Amino acid sequence: MGSGPYDEELLKRALNECAQEPVHAPGAIQAHGVLVAVDEDLKRVLQVSANVAELLEVDVEEALEMRPVELLGQSLLRRARKEIAREGRAKGFATAPILRGGRRAFHVTAYRSDGALVLEIERDVREGVKRMLASLSEMVMQLSAAKDIDTLLDMLVRHARALSGNDRAVAYRFVEEWHGVVVAEDRAPHVGSFLGQHFPAGEIPEQVRALYLRNPVRFIQDVSQPSVPLVPALNPLTNKPLDMGDGVLRAVSPVHVQYLKNMGNLSSHSIAIRSGNVLWGLLSMHAVRPNPLPAHLRNGLLVLTQVATQRLFLLEKEKDEQFMQAVTETRSRLTRSQRRLPEPAELLEQQGTDWMALYRACGIALVYHDTMASIDLVPSRKYISAILELLRERASDGGVWATEHLEGEGDLPEGRHGCCGLLAVSLMRGVYDEGWLLIFRAEEPVVRAWAGQPKHRLKHEGDKVILTPRKSFDAWVDEVRGHSAPWREIEIRKARDLAEDLGILVAALEISHLRDEAERTSRELSRVNQRLGHIAHTDALTEVWNRRGIEDAIETQLALAEREGRPFAVFLFDIDHFKRINDTLGHPKGDEVLRRLAQVVGHELRRGDSIGRWGGEEFVFVASGTELEPAMALAERLRQRVEQQDFGVDGKVTVSVGVAAWRPGDSIDTLVERADEAVYEAKRSGRNRVCRESPPPPRSRERSPHADQRRRH
Repeated sequence: MGSGPYDEELLKRALNECAQEPVHAPGAIQAHGVLVAVDEDLKRVLQVSANVAELLEVDVEEALEMRPVELLGQSLLRRARKEIAREGRAKGFATAPILRGGRRAFHVTAYRSDGALVLEIERDVREGVKRMLASLSEMVMQLSAAKDIDTLLDMLVRHARALSGNDRAVAYRFVEEWHGVVVAEDRAPHVGSFLGQHFPAGEIPEQVRALYLRNPVRFIQDVSQPSVPLVPALNPLTNKPLDMGDGVLRAVSPVHVQYLKNMGNLSSHSIAIRSGNVLWGLLSMHAVRPNPLPAHLRNGLLVLTQVATQRLFLLEKEKDEQFMQAVTETRSRLTRSQRRLPEPAELLEQQGTDWMALYRACGIALVYHDTMASIDLVPSRKYISAILELLRERASDGGVWATEHLEGEGDLPEGRHGCCGLLAVSLMRGVYDEGWLLIFRAEEPVVRAWAGQPKHRLKHEGDKVILTPRKSFDAWVDEVRGHSAPWREIEIRKARDLAEDLGILVAALEISHLRDEAERTSRELSRVNQRLGHIAHTDALTEVWNRRGIEDAIETQLALAEREGRPFAVFLFDIDHFKRINDTLGHPKGDEVLRRLAQVVGHELRRGDSIGRWGGEEFVFVASGTELEPAMALAERLRQRVEQQDFGVDGKVTVSVGVAAWRPGDSIDTLVERADEAVYEAKRSGRNRVCRESPPPPRSRERSPHADQRRRH
């Protein structure tokens, strides 16, 4: 991208210098407020900004000699410590301390930093608060009702610009390699448009993205004003620059000041769109003139963004759930009993079109041993053979490998036939010679409009090579070829489930062939039968029964209960806040938690008991020969065992457990439904507890059509 040669090594050096810039500790603040840092015992003033006299009417030298209570007042200090203790993080609040100049209103942002209590003080402007709250209420209602992501983001930027009075508001989304693209925009007629334009990752470098996860708000009131240094320059407690990453006043990097000026902006206000440790993007607002937003307006914009963020991630989750439901339906059709087992080519003929639509694929191949079946556009057999060799080296322990750029994956032969992306999943997890499901995607050329050429400009300063902000933001277009659409994590996870079902059918087909071919040995038949039984009834991740296996166990108990009156109970375990583990630590850590939970509960199995994974983070425990009261005691013991375990994550992993005991006339559905309702009650009551089924009603009732739609996370 861009024009003219440049030195890759120099660029790497410059990017490294950029990544080292201490944006959280610039040693200065913006001029529209003052900063006072005191020790946490409130005995000593550690640092003040050089403009402290503007608000506190005392010069720097005198302020540093005063006790904190003399400088700021007992009321302000007590409130600051109370708010931080309650929130555990930076907290803004309005106050009216009694100072030399009389009683005046201030807005204070308080936070802890390196042993200091830091107070950032601004004048508090309360005018327009009621009007803002009325507008904000209506805006929040509209955002909460948005039916799709595009509509939601359009609303967000429109409301944000109306509330803030800025000249432009954009929703900026991070895409591949942390480049950004403007996906929604609202602007005044006199400023240019960035809608649809891309920005290179270096313009919001790694340490700045990390800071947005820590502190979601960055407000720059006026880049034309010089920053105000702290006195002394270093925190006396650490002899290092004061960390102001949790505040709102920290000064702006000189590179970013020039960047905003080059863009034609004097004021900027950005709010992170994030969930946990996932940084989706930013709401970013700009003004061509200084825009001194009071604290109540900045807080209103933060609330607006948080509501939009919750709705955004909910809509994305609903989209993922629709995809998962579609995959579940095709898996159900795949595993439905048939009069005879279909050959792989028949399977692809029956189901392949649906799979291709789900995965936006150009073709699918099913490869096992020396057999291959395919549908639509796939590479040549020679090319696929080379891919299989590559997979033995590169596939993960779970038997999954994905790329959107096959051409860049090494020395592969001719015969790609236009396929650019591949999602490969082993039919039996981790056993690569048993076969593969190969899903191919065609090229998806991407034409990207950049806000100015994204080439980094390099400048030498002594021994350092630094990045300089570009001066042009005129649209510049490039085209990326040879790539498919990227594979989403949800697509990869559900393809693994689909491959496991295919593995069962392929193994069953092997058995059928072995029976028809007498020359195959009984040892081979035993091997395949054993593998089929294992696959068909065992969850590949946790090595306990899968849903099919645990249903068989419940059916066995039902038969004994009906025939002999032998009691039993079903426990439904649901891991509390499991989505948070996946979102913050990633799905591999979530998988570890699932495996460990299965081991912990499995160690408590008694003779005749069974445990299986019901789906996702839910497990079913079948307690044989157990009535309701003993079952409740056993379930409580299991809950405590889980709570006591170290799962290798921050905080404890806990479960909510629902218990249902067999009643005459029960089926799997009725038993599990009662246990599910008990889990729902455990979640509603605070999680990490055991709840029993509701007592039987005086007469039978129909199953609630909404039971399966409950969300317990």
